[in-house]
Amino acid sequence: ALGTDRIQNWMWKTIWPQVKRHAPLLFQCITIIGTIPRDWKTARMVMIPKPQKMDFPQASAHRPIALLNTL
Repeated sequence: ALGTDRIQNWMWKTIWPQVKRHAPLLFQCITIIGTIPRDWKTARMVMIPKPQKMDFPQASAHRPIALLNTL
């Protein structure tokens, strides 16, 4: 399932050979600045119905699942 950036894992796997040399610098900059990018702290929430809970309008009949970005 996709996070807010809509980037699928196979896409990262495909471009990783070109991107991997830049990743350490990215994380070093984040550490130095001390701020995590806002998009990395955002999740898509999906409600999954619980089995044998037929009262679907009730929030207690669902499980929240957070879909996060993969990087």
